[in-house]
Amino acid sequence: MFKRFTTNFLLFGLLLSFNLTGQNTTPPPTPAVDHSYKPLTLKLNEDGSKYVRFIMWHQFWATATQNNPGTTDVNGQLIDGTGSKSGWSTDIALRRSRFLAYAQISPRFLILTHWGINNQSFINGASAGALGTGAGSQAWEKTTNLYS
Repeated sequence: MFKRFTTNFLLFGLLLSFNLTGQNTTPPPTPAVDHSYKPLTLKLNEDGSKYVRFIMWHQFWATATQNNPGTTDVNGQLIDGTGSKSGWSTDIALRRSRFLAYAQISPRFLILTHWGINNQSFINGASAGALGTGAGSQAWEKTTNLYS
């Protein structure tokens, strides 16, 4: 009985070793992933000397404020933690959002435009007015008055 168990155990081990050594255990090589920076650019000619490029960047804010006693929301309900409401106010805001586009039309001619918006959030209810018509924001611009 012991001899038969030993023989079966050795045969099983031998078969297992052939199975393990017969397989390719190394994974196939994965292709290299290109992580280099590629700007968002539209080529206007074949050699790429004329192009339009776009750049965007944004800044978000998340705030949490513990309310003072007697604090009310926009509907006049207490949100100071004494009622069923929490004593905390939270908000997520788009602090800054900028868009820049420039076009290289010829070696000596570049068109550049840059625009953005400030302070858009759920609490202030700001709309994106062109001259500050929103509840809490303004589109920014620089003007020079020559006659002041």
